[in-house]
Amino acid sequence: MKVSSFSTMIILVTISFIFFIPPIQCARPNPDSDLVQQICQKSPNYSLCLITLRSDVNSNANLDSNINPHKSNEDVSTFAHKILEVVAAKAPLILRQLQNSDAQTDHTQLKSCLDSCITSYTKISNELMPQALEFVDKGDLNSAKENANITGNLAEACEKDCSGTTSATISPIGDGNQYVQDMCAIIVSMITNFPQSNQQTLA
Repeated sequence: MKVSSFSTMIILVTISFIFFIPPIQCARPNPDSDLVQQICQKSPNYSLCLITLRSDVNSNANLDSNINPHKSNEDVSTFAHKILEVVAAKAPLILRQLQNSDAQTDHTQLKSCLDSCITSYTKISNELMPQALEFVDKGDLNSAKENANITGNLAEACEKDCSGTTSATISPIGDGNQYVQDMCAIIVSMITNFPQSNQQTLA
């Protein structure tokens, strides 16, 4: 019995359909990406937020097991902890840069603003960031947010105090200070918009 060309086409289409359907059915949205989008859409710096959190998700499937091995990737407090770690690592570098600049200048106005910034970044490095990390570990997100907010305000004040102290177009305190402001703003926004982070998961 001969098989018509039409029947052969139907058989081939059916076989193709069988082989291609499983991958399509198995493709599911990444819950981490969904939550990252929710967080960053409400963030004052969408691009920085997205780059930071997506990089963290992609490079650390289980995130930091030292924080809490039972927490899922969708936990907003874990994201906040990771960003705070970045700020905590950046602050001492900025402090060292400020101290070096202060030692190398005799410019009275610049030296005054650098001294003020050194005081601020000493507090950020030795007090505010270590405390904020401890607060997140204990689930006290409001206190962590308050420390991040204070840190951002100190960095902003430092920028304003040093603005115009030299004729150079580049800020005498560098780009790191603005980075700290932006990261702190992301943390504040994150905790404000997702206050129940310990229960915040996506189905």
